[in-house]
Amino acid sequence: MQAVMDPITKSRYTTVYNEINCYEYIKTIFTKVLWNSLAQFRITFSIKQDKLTRQNGETMTSHCLRYPNLAEQLQV
Repeated sequence: MQAVMDPITKSRYTTVYNEINCYEYIKTIFTKVLWNSLAQFRITFSIKQDKLTRQNGETMTSHCLRYPNLAEQLQV
């Protein structure tokens, strides 16, 4: 509980505290709440719509390396 910083997550954790019996249960509950299809859609959208802008000093390499990191977070 001390590691949880998000107030919504803390609230959810407090609600189901008595039902928690293993890490996998916690992982499943929080994934459903915080990593839902809307959150994944936002990442997919940002991957598809993102463009390189050299105005902020970003290189082509760093721009392209961001995509695999974002894509690996998605659940198919």
